[in-house]
Amino acid sequence: MNIVLIGMRGSGKTTVGKLLADTLGYAFLDTDSLIEKRVGASLEDFVNEEGWDAFRRHEAEAVVQVAGDEKAVIATGGGVVMNNESVTRLKTNGFLVLLYAPVERLVERLQGEKEERPTLTDAETFEEDMLRTWKEREAQYRAVADAVVDVSGKAPHVIVQEIIVQFNKIIL
Repeated sequence: MNIVLIGMRGSGKTTVGKLLADTLGYAFLDTDSLIEKRVGASLEDFVNEEGWDAFRRHEAEAVVQVAGDEKAVIATGGGVVMNNESVTRLKTNGFLVLLYAPVERLVERLQGEKEERPTLTDAETFEEDMLRTWKEREAQYRAVADAVVDVSGKAPHVIVQEIIVQFNKIIL
């Protein structure tokens, strides 16, 4: 069974995912990295050139590629939960963990990176973009998550231990 990390940008899916995979001896797979390799460009450049619809098509293909793996930690893009087919594929062989932090905390974490990330809405500020995106996705994140881990103010190794405790409840 895989552990699939879902959540907003800045929630730590990649950082926590790598550490979790190392801790468990699992493979680490990142759908955003797979897309960048496939399209030969950064996500920002690709989205600016081709748009979010093209990105979402590549994301769905990346999910098909990774969902059948065994013993993998999969870090997904923040919007993967908006595609029901992708969610179904990931849940077939995966334990979905929502890494949650309040939007204000995520904005603080991303302060230096916000110019490098394509906006998701037509909001005038990065903060408003993040807030609108959370409001659009919150119900779906919570509906598909098998576990929710609050990552606010926690070190990655603490988050990893919390995920392992939740994961062990379902596999034991």
